[in-house]
Amino acid sequence: MEYAELLDYVEQLIDNLTEKCRQIFNGENIGIVAAGGYAGNANPTLNYVRNGLISENEVYDIDGRTGPIPAFEKHNGAIGIYVDGARNIIVERNRVYRCGRSIGLVSETDNFPTQDCIVRNNLVYGNSLAGISLGGYLNYTGGGTIRCYVVNNTLYKNSLDRGYFDEFEGEIRLVENCIDNVLQNNIICTVPERPFINKYTRSGRGNNMDYNLYFSESNNTWIWEGKTILSSDQWKKVCNTDLHSNYNRNPYFVTPNANDYRIKRGSPARSSANYISKKINGDFDLNGDLRMVKGLLDKGAYQLQ
Repeated sequence: MEYAELLDYVEQLIDNLTEKCRQIFNGENIGIVAAGGYAGNANPTLNYVRNGLISENEVYDIDGRTGPIPAFEKHNGAIGIYVDGARNIIVERNRVYRCGRSIGLVSETDNFPTQDCIVRNNLVYGNSLAGISLGGYLNYTGGGTIRCYVVNNTLYKNSLDRGYFDEFEGEIRLVENCIDNVLQNNIICTVPERPFINKYTRSGRGNNMDYNLYFSESNNTWIWEGKTILSSDQWKKVCNTDLHSNYNRNPYFVTPNANDYRIKRGSPARSSANYISKKINGDFDLNGDLRMVKGLLDKGAYQLQ
């Protein structure tokens, strides 16, 4: 292949990334990444991965503590699926477990926010730090996360270990400059005394959280700009959204001890989610079954047929 042809081929990959049906495990930093802002293209309008699909992958045991990166020696900062400064990426129907952080919609570069991405119908469990992360990194970058959707995911007992600031990052964390993102229809189950959602700082605006299901075996906890919130009423007041969510309701998974996070027929997650659009919610659940049944949508990654 000639050099010019190679450049054209790489540009096509960047503009139409597809990472599908792979098993990725035993890594030391990142399982799958779609990135931007690293001077791969001299034209800033093209210097990021865009219009991509990351689907139906199983990503597990991505552990930074086993590798050569000094910052990871104590805290497992490795990420299963990483969208960093990219745009128009769909992350759907993946299983991500036993990583550092599971899925990141973040940015390491100030001028390249991650924007207009969708994370839907994924199963995330047993990860060391956050289940799903949004925003720029504290004390590092303000690139942020803009107009992204995190919908119909099942998050189960992540945030097992303390993070870089000696805190528990939570099932979902929002860091710097999270703007106009939507977090809906997710089942969020925590280890006791870990936060469901952790919004770190006062930066960002317009984030909409609603129609989620929250469950902990004890001590429901959220964190808002450094303040610990212990009641759903106070949480709804400080975040000014999340009015239609299920609070302290057991989702009734089939067999969580065997990692079967489908819901039973009596689950409060059944037929109680908010349908946004086909573009946002997608056609199929994690199992490949229809996402909508008789015009109704379940919370979480699985649709009860």
